Amino acid sequence: MKKILIAAAVAVFATVGAASAQDYAIVGSSEWAIEAKTLETNVGVDFYVNDFTFTPSVDVDYTSATKNMAFTGVNFNVGYAVSDQSTVYLKVEADRDFKYEEAYVGVSFKF
Repeated sequence: MKKILIAAAVAVFATVGAASAQDYAIVGSSEWAIEAKTLETNVGVDFYVNDFTFTPSVDVDYTSATKNMAFTGVNFNVGYAVSDQSTVYLKVEADRDFKYEEAYVGVSFKF
């Protein structure tokens, strides 16, 4: 799995060099886990190259019990726009020590 993470990192840096000012967007999300009392935040950058989207991102959690903000991991997504309404994607997740955790293959859609 280290090879997947290394390949993902190389793809990001190759994409960054090719991107211009109109070819990227800063993205993120935050959600509060009510029972766990944890704020989970994800921040990254979408790089657009033709029909592909490359998204490296980091995960950070805030726990109200300890009042601590902690880096919890990284993600790398690659998506390909099959049409204006659907995208196929690969997502790879690693923990805060950059060790592989999980990979996902999926399809997203919008109406």
